[in-house]
Amino acid sequence: MRTWSIDRTGQLIVFEGIDGVGKTTLTRSLVLGLRRDGIRCDRASFPGQEPGTLAAHIYRLYHRPSRFGVRSLNHSALQLLITAAHVETIQSQILPSLNAGRTVVLDRFWWSTWVYGRASGVSRHMLDRLLAVEELAWSGVVPTKIFLVTRSRPHGRRPTRQASQLSALYHSLARREASRGMYPVSVLVNDGSIQDAISAVRARLRQRQKAT
Repeated sequence: MRTWSIDRTGQLIVFEGIDGVGKTTLTRSLVLGLRRDGIRCDRASFPGQEPGTLAAHIYRLYHRPSRFGVRSLNHSALQLLITAAHVETIQSQILPSLNAGRTVVLDRFWWSTWVYGRASGVSRHMLDRLLAVEELAWSGVVPTKIFLVTRSRPHGRRPTRQASQLSALYHSLARREASRGMYPVSVLVNDGSIQDAISAVRARLRQRQKAT
């Protein structure tokens, strides 16, 4: 298993969770704070939105299929495309940053493929095969820490059955991954200010450093 210390080389810090819990704001705020502290740090997101990349095209197709003349997207085919976008982002953006000693703060992980795939009816067998490809792309790299972000009431969203299903799938996966012990998983309740959440994140990262 490969790990990083923020004092020596880059860490991979991941934020996961359903839409509207504040992942994007948290990742951006954490990156700004780390940079102020003199830590070389980059932000990345899945499926990836960098201009001029395959991932950016897949992101647009995912959100606006009609613009590409696509009437409907098969859920299994969509997860295959998303996996391709992940692989590109991993190998062209994330791994080079980590190998250069930069910390990467990642908005989403393969967890989202599993959760949204299962919620849309994609078979476990199909998802396992897709995630095996993504695991190869990571080349043995595992996160320093994953934060599963939760919020009592997601921003701009009313409670729905789908949101409850997605949240339950995320929590089930978090328990499973924590029990495997490959990397630490921490649930972050984001019901207060962004400053409070970032303070909690950094405190838990310091605890992680002391434990390694």
